[in-house]
Amino acid sequence: MKIILKDSLNIRDCLRDAGCSDAFSQSCVEYYDNRQYRKVISEIKEKRKVLRQQLQQTQFEIDTLDYLINEIRHKIEYSAANQ
Repeated sequence: MKIILKDSLNIRDCLRDAGCSDAFSQSCVEYYDNRQYRKVISEIKEKRKVLRQQLQQTQFEIDTLDYLINEIRHKIEYSAANQ
């Protein structure tokens, strides 16, 4: 996805598409409008960090459920083979 930032509306749209709250978006837009670009980057990186942590936790949960499913399937197969 290639987006050329022309103004703060583009930033707001991108942040909304990324699931950011209106308050977070407004804060970033204000920093951007005040040419505090490093602050905008810092805020977005922090948000990204939180999302990555959530992603990792969700992946762990999925992996755990997959493990459980596979263990139960093996138990079913073992039981069927020993009857």
